[in-house]
Amino acid sequence: MFEVDKNGKAVNYASNFPDILSDEFSFEFFMSLIRATPLKSMSAKEFLATKNRIPGLDNSILHEILWEAEVNPKTKMVSLGEPDFIRIYNSIKKVFPAVIAAGGKDVDKDLYGQFGGYKTYVNKKTLGTPCERCGGLVMKEAFLGGAVYYCPQCQPHIKI
Repeated sequence: MFEVDKNGKAVNYASNFPDILSDEFSFEFFMSLIRATPLKSMSAKEFLATKNRIPGLDNSILHEILWEAEVNPKTKMVSLGEPDFIRIYNSIKKVFPAVIAAGGKDVDKDLYGQFGGYKTYVNKKTLGTPCERCGGLVMKEAFLGGAVYYCPQCQPHIKI
């Protein structure tokens, strides 16, 4: 649910946002989102999943993006640097088109009840199993009113 102003326009909704699959969704554009956001206590999950900063990026795909980038969802954005932001950006540009090309994620059904073909790595299906990348056990923790899935070995929580 989102708020609307007295004219019916969505409040805090990204407008004129480039398609994630387009060249306009560039690293510079991604960095402009980071620079425009007060990151003081914001986690990677909160940055990616709130305020509709990146329309279409939901909780389940953000776990795959952060797994691919080797960034823990609970890590504060202020503790990350440009190499981390590059990995997150590259993961967004890799995971989104792969999920679309595969007809969705292997944990989600389409309108016909068929699971998608994109192999997911950190979710309810992989909870407690060895991480495909490093062999650590995939974990689930309550966080920000929901849950986060991650591998503590290859996605360490950086605390500042």
